[in-house]
Order: sequence, then structure tokens, then C-alpha cells
Amino acid sequence: MASTAVLFGSTGLLGHQILLTLLTLDTYQAVHTISRRPPKTESPKLSAQIEADAAKWAPVLSSLSPTPSIVISSLGTTRVQAGGVANQWKIDHDLNIELARIAHAAGVKTYLFVSSAGTRGLLGGYAPYSRMKQGVEDAIRDIGFEQTIIMRPGAILGKREVEHPGGPLLNTAIRSLGRISQGWQDGLGQDADVIGRAAVHAATLAQQGKAPSKYWVVGQADVQGLCHPPPMRPAGYPLLLPPTSSLPALRCLDRVTEDELDAALGNLYALYCPLPPSFAFHQSSGSERWEKCVGAVTTTATGSSTPIVVDSGYVSGNEDEDGDSGDGDGDHAIAAESMRADPFERSFAERWLTGFIARSEELTCFDTEEARERAVERASCVLSSFFASTATEGERHAEETAQIAREFSFKLFLSSALDAASITATAAAAASPVAVSDEGVKGNADAPTTTTTAVINVRLNDGLAGASNDDHTDVGLQSWGASIVFSELLCAAPERFLGRILPTKPAAETDEAAVVPSSNPKANPHIVELGAGTGLVSLVLAAALPRLGVSHPSMVATDYHPAVLANLRANIRANLPTPSFSSLHPAAPVIDVCALDWSAPSPGPPLDEARADVLVATDVVYAPEHAAWLRDCAARLLAPAGVFWLVATVRPNGKFAGISDTVRAAFAAVEEKDRPVDGHRLAILGEEWIEKRRGVGRGDESGYRLFRIGWA
Repeated sequence: MASTAVLFGSTGLLGHQILLTLLTLDTYQAVHTISRRPPKTESPKLSAQIEADAAKWAPVLSSLSPTPSIVISSLGTTRVQAGGVANQWKIDHDLNIELARIAHAAGVKTYLFVSSAGTRGLLGGYAPYSRMKQGVEDAIRDIGFEQTIIMRPGAILGKREVEHPGGPLLNTAIRSLGRISQGWQDGLGQDADVIGRAAVHAATLAQQGKAPSKYWVVGQADVQGLCHPPPMRPAGYPLLLPPTSSLPALRCLDRVTEDELDAALGNLYALYCPLPPSFAFHQSSGSERWEKCVGAVTTTATGSSTPIVVDSGYVSGNEDEDGDSGDGDGDHAIAAESMRADPFERSFAERWLTGFIARSEELTCFDTEEARERAVERASCVLSSFFASTATEGERHAEETAQIAREFSFKLFLSSALDAASITATAAAAASPVAVSDEGVKGNADAPTTTTTAVINVRLNDGLAGASNDDHTDVGLQSWGASIVFSELLCAAPERFLGRILPTKPAAETDEAAVVPSSNPKANPHIVELGAGTGLVSLVLAAALPRLGVSHPSMVATDYHPAVLANLRANIRANLPTPSFSSLHPAAPVIDVCALDWSAPSPGPPLDEARADVLVATDVVYAPEHAAWLRDCAARLLAPAGVFWLVATVRPNGKFAGISDTVRAAFAAVEEKDRPVDGHRLAILGEEWIEKRRGVGRGDESGYRLFRIGWA
């Protein structure tokens, strides 16, 4: 049954990780946070209550409806941040107790409080910090929740926004011990994400009635065992989760339990090996759930490993099922097929299985040698299914490195605010029948309310991104969800995104004056895409602009990785017609392709020909430094009146968690010395949350942030 959770302390190092974990689980249909500052992540099921006055938090908690199933508090500060022990006591002690009492009065059944290890030691009664934690623990115990959980982790490792005195040194020292023995590190502290997952898993177990006692103290030694819960799944469905989100990290295998490995391998087998019963290997009596899982998949999937074309983007099986319950089986089978056809997920699973088999002899989680052999047999079975083809080695290599053809269709809407006569003349001369086809025309060019729609078709070759473990810059070989979503938005409202470069009617002739930013657009506007990848957005623009009355735009698609650039050029050649110099049929827009290194931009031809009227980048921020590089690069390319549209993908878990937040920080961090002489600086002028489309994007995506950036 889905639950509602409330989290206090969501903006701290540990609280942020707890929030990310809550948002990734189907167990929690809604998550509320109450804090002074907004959380560092976003999600459709996240409701963030921002209240600077902590004294008002209790009333906010009382007003929530329906009553939350669980309240989690990781609320805490330091003596330095609070301005003294007395002020720290008001937050760490008094406020925590008040929130617990209000929660109990509101009918909350389960309460989890993050305390600290060592506070009950011999000297605990003398240290103010220990007395605070002891006081809160005792008060929550006496309140009498149906289920109370006290988390007592050791040192919380990770980078904080405001570092504690000596914090970085402590992090380094404890992590150094981990290089000698992971057990030594765990005896002193754990990473914040490990503790966060353990806290949420403990809360989930308590709500399921599986807690060992009504007052459950989770000690430091218990954290590691709780941090890798088995994957969650909808009731009645097999374990079908993407490998990228269900497999434990290879470097952490020595901390994974036998049951957790069994669940992870079970998920892989159910996904990739829905084979006839003769192929199933023997299961122990403890694996009854596994046998049911394999049987369930066999009845709903074909087991074919041949890649299929997925028109709407890579699909993940961990999306919320929002259709009628009667369609659940069909939707799940479609999701399974799409996930099985995803080459990136398959490549990831292949590398993980190879690493697991190589490390299996060193793992200590198996109770018996028979259990180890059974796990290796399962892994080998899945791995061998990837290479079951009878083709020759050369044919197999060609198949594995082959590109996948994907076709996209977008409906282009032409607003009545645009100059219909100019559009009609330009489109008749320059539109390519390969890229654009009329779907229907209502009215005529002389009617002010004319609305024309056309279908833009783009066919792309998607390569196998991530083939190299040592080079992450080849991600542009795939068309990611953000580029698909932005292309859809662009075609639905071209005047919103391209208003400055489109021919428009005088404001007096249209009721849509708000979308008429320029009545004298440039004859050949300059458009640049950063991190173009497969070129989807650039190709959509090239197909759409002639239909919008812009016949001679200057377009440049940039990227960094050589393989990406080669694939980009091939996609452009395949979609755009051969240039024609006939006066009756002028050439369609030409897209130039060039390499661009954001970290050291030195724009040469064709980037140095003119500053960009429109800059576009979709899903290009994968590391904290990328946003700053992107900002500085855009500052060199964007025209004074230009606009920069940036779409950042929000991934709430995994190694890219929180990366989208770096965009805001990068544009807020422009120093005075970096501003132009006229005092303007590149700034975020607007931000919008875009929901994840069903069937578009990967399973680790929760949505997108659309930024409108310009000179301010």
C-alpha cells in the first residue's frame, strides 16, 4: 500500500539522500518536506513547504491531509552555524521534540529520528551534543508512537554546503581506512547515501510490520545491512527494473547480502531470459519467489533479444503505472520489451555480470559453496544469453556495434500571430518533402486566424553509448529524453522559443501581441546547438524554420566526442536533401558541424561568423563543472538580444543525483570581474518544471528543468 512521508532536514547532507531515496520508491506516493530552504531536487510527487520561521513548522505538519504514514527527522545543526550551544539546543533538541509531539497528535503511526552513534557512551552525559540527542531519543520513546525508529549512524561522510570544522580532514581519514579494510571504515562512518538508503529501508520495514521491536534502535553496525534493500516492485508483477538502477555497484559487492544478490540476479534473469522451462536451472526452496517471477515473465514476453525500434524514447520499467488496472499486464509487457531492447541497459548488465563472475570467489556473503555456485550459474546463464547467436564472430561484432534506426514525428503548429504570407512563400520554395509533410491546412493565408499544422519527421541512427568504461563523453550517441521533449515543446509553440527570429505581423493586426517580440527579424538568424548529440533538435529546427518563414538561417551543431560528431554528420546527411542552387528551389537550411570543448572554448569557423540569436542545449550537464563551463561558453557565443534555452534532466538517484541543481548555482556565481563592461551578465531569466513523458526517457529520469537564459 502506498504511503505518505514527511521529512524534516531535507536540505542537509543526509536529509537530501533520504529524500532522493523516498522519491525513487513506489512505496511512497507523496513526500512532503518542511524546511527553510527549498530541497535540492524536484519530483512530481514532492510537495515542498518553505517556511523560514521554524516556529511555524508544527502547524504546517498538523494541517497535512491525509495524515502522513511516517515522519522522518534528520534535522540538526552545528554550534557554529547556530551561533552557540543555546541556539543549537533550540533546534536539535526543542524543535525535534515539538515536531514529534505534533506528529503523534496528528495521528502519525511511525516516527524515525536520526540521532548519532556514541551519545550513550561513558562520557555522553558530559557533552552538550550527546545530551541533546539523548533527550530527543527519550522524549520520542515516551511519546508512544506505534513504531519508533532511532537511527544512530557514525560519521556521515560526504561534501556539505557548509563544512563542519575539521570535516574534510575527517572524511579523508575515514575513507583512507576503507582502502585497507571496508570494515574499518564502516566502524567509524558511512557515506550519506548509504545511511539515507538504510533509514528509508528501516522505515519501510517498520510500516510493513517487520521491525524487530516497537522501539527499534538501528545502530551503526546495522546501517550497512540495511542500505541495499531488495528492489521494490508493484504487487503481482515480476522484478523488472533497469539494470542501471537495480544492480549494486561492483565495488560494493563485499557489502551486499546473499539475498540481495539473489534478488538482483533474479531481476536480470526475469528481464533477459524468459526462456522455456527446460532452460531454467534448479532453485532451492528459498527461491520460490524467483520461480514464480520467471514464470510470470514467460507468460508475458517473447524473450527475443533483437533490438526493436522504440519511437517515443527509451522506456524504463520503473515508471508509475497510471492507466486502468485492467491494462497493467499489457503495459508491463510493453515496458519489459522496451527495456530489454535498450542497448545501454544491456551493455551495462553485460559489464556488471562479467565483473561479478570475476569477483565471485572473493565474496564472503555466501553461506555455502553451493550458494556461490548457484549465483555464478545464474549470472553465466544471463551473460550467455547475450551471445547465444550462431553467427560468426565478425557478424556478431557487426551486430553489437550496429546503430539502431529511430524515427521521430512532431506536429508543428503555426500560430496566427506569425506572418502567414511570408511563411507560405518561404515554405513553398524551401521546404523539404523528406523532412516535412502537411498534415492539414485550415483557412488560407489571407485569413488572420489561419492555423497550419505540419508533421516533421526525423530519422536518426543511435549508437551504443557507454561502450567505453573510461570515456563518458560518448553519451551523445543516443537521443536522450530531454531532446525529444524539447523538440515536442518547440513544435507546439515555435513563437515562444523562436519569437525573435520569426517573421510576425504588426502588433495591431493580431490579438497575440504577447508573442510578437520582433517585427523586423534578421534575414539569416544564427542558431547554435551545444552538445547536439544525434542532432535531433538541430534537425527539427532545420525542418521547421522554412515552414515558419525563415529560409536562410545559419545553423551550427556542436559536440565534443569524435564518434558523436561522426554520427551527427551522418544523421544530418541522411535527413537533409542535397543542396540545390536552383533559383526555383533554394537549398534547405544547411547545418554545419564542428567540435567544441566547453572547458577551453576557442570558437573558430563557423562559430566566429556571428553571435548566436538562439542557443540550445538539452541534457548536457553530467558533472558539477559542466554547468560552469556551459555558462562561460554561452557567454562567448550568445548575442546581446539572444536567448539560450537549456534543458537539464533531473535524475534523483545514482551518480547523477543533484547534478541538475548545479545549473542554478553556476549562473548565480558570476563574479563582478566576469561581467561585461556594460554591466550585463548571463543569468537565468525563467525556469519551468517539465513533467517526464510516459514512454520517453530512461528510468533514472524524473523530469526536466527548462531554463530561459539571457543577458540581464
